[in-house]
Amino acid sequence: MRERHPHPSQQPLLPLTMVVAVVVGLISLRMDGKYSALGAAFAFGWFLVAFALYGLAWILRDNGEWLESRRDK
Repeated sequence: MRERHPHPSQQPLLPLTMVVAVVVGLISLRMDGKYSALGAAFAFGWFLVAFALYGLAWILRDNGEWLESRRDK
């Protein structure tokens, strides 16, 4: 049996990216400047994309496990 690599939803990269996006957004909101709102909006969009990718990876992982369990029967 071949060695299985962990699924992307089980690796810490996407949750870490979401945390970093929130921190960058909060720092950007606290800064005074011409483009601080733009930086916060960018960080919020970054968070939404990372959250969507994480959710999609989670759904696909569950679907893959379901398909594998059906194949074994």
